[in-house]
Amino acid sequence: MDLLLKFKSPKHEARYNENLGLYTSRMVVTHSILCISVLPLYPLVQYFSFNSSAGYGVVIRRAALTWIINLSLLFLSIVLRRHYRRLDKRPEISRWCLDFLYCLVEGFEAYFWAEGINLTTSSYQEIWGWWHALTATIKINMISRWYLKFLAYLALIMTFGMKTFLLNSNYGILVVFFQAVIFLVLYTYFQERAEKKRFLEKETLFEETEALREIMEQTTEAIMICGINEGILYKNSNKFEWWNDDLSYEANLDRVQIENKTNSESVNPHHFNFS
Repeated sequence: MDLLLKFKSPKHEARYNENLGLYTSRMVVTHSILCISVLPLYPLVQYFSFNSSAGYGVVIRRAALTWIINLSLLFLSIVLRRHYRRLDKRPEISRWCLDFLYCLVEGFEAYFWAEGINLTTSSYQEIWGWWHALTATIKINMISRWYLKFLAYLALIMTFGMKTFLLNSNYGILVVFFQAVIFLVLYTYFQERAEKKRFLEKETLFEETEALREIMEQTTEAIMICGINEGILYKNSNKFEWWNDDLSYEANLDRVQIENKTNSESVNPHHFNFS
């Protein structure tokens, strides 16, 4: 792997990103849970938070935007899940599009939540920060590339970190911001590095197993044991399939040429006596 954690082998890169069925399944589960937990009570949260300071118009707009974004993502995930085999034809482009989509979603949410800070008092900010960080992490974890995942985190940290610093003029906030950036760079990088190393280990084991199986098939004789009355008693391979159950034993054996390695002669089993 290089510094951006790209595989040196295009085959490994393709195999690592080919399972869009699992990816779209995670999308459906994630957005279903978010819709169930967030949407039903979200208008009530907006009403209690902003009605007294901003009025009904702001409450309705913010609630509607949240419903539209979350339901759209849920609908998109269901559609992609049903048609993920089409995405498998172009897995690289599909993942790039989905990664950028989630980056855009987090960019919008950074703006959306920053607006909420301006509309309410500081007493709400702690619980909002905890809740929004939780839901943001769930969505950001859907991004498959570590550097795009970091950019999505950075959009949130920059928005809230710099806004908090400007409101409070406390240089300790800048230190915490710097700590958060270092943590997220190292965490997202080494987490993906570990996942890809595990994938390479499994892929190496799989390739070695396939190579060993191929060697065994090439070097092991195909054996079939038959009884005159009992039929086929044992068969260890389907590689050299020549037996036809619709034919008699004599007819099946007529189809086999047994090579005599010592004298380099061919012996026809037709001359065998089965009486």
